[in-house]
Amino acid sequence: MEFMQAYFLSFFFRKKVPLLSFRNQEGISINDYVPPSLISEVKNMTEAQRNAITEYRGRGCGYKKISQLVGISENTIKSYCRRNGLAGTALHVKDADEGTVCKCCGTTLIQTPGRKARKFCSDRCRNRWWNAHLDLVKRKANYEFVCPVCGKPFTAYGNAHRKYCSHECYIEDRFGGGRHA
Repeated sequence: MEFMQAYFLSFFFRKKVPLLSFRNQEGISINDYVPPSLISEVKNMTEAQRNAITEYRGRGCGYKKISQLVGISENTIKSYCRRNGLAGTALHVKDADEGTVCKCCGTTLIQTPGRKARKFCSDRCRNRWWNAHLDLVKRKANYEFVCPVCGKPFTAYGNAHRKYCSHECYIEDRFGGGRHA
């Protein structure tokens, strides 16, 4: 009982008790410990394995696939790729003569495999190009109507429930014509 009280009080008042120590005799923390197998695996990686990892990442292979092909743990592959700028999705740059340049400014585009091909380098270029080529916009939601107030035929884009050709016709129908005071 006295031991438990002493233990509780020592824990409560933050006194060092051997049972609560997180460092060993050399002063190394449990959190600082890195298994020697992981250190040796990275240090002992051959130049051929490094080249293979770079080649496979360039082809778009994932960490797990490379791990199986090269025979090194998946975490080691990830660490190597992060340290050498091979992390994330592998990007491929196609030649400019294949049509992978920005339609607006002509900058060479980086295409990501497995995704839709990019046509513009930025939103700014995309907006500029489409605003300059309005005749190429495929407008699919054109609706034909006849105004119930003036009887004039008109088209509306994107609104299938529009009734009036203008704000003036709406005001005339809603409030009885003219400007209301």
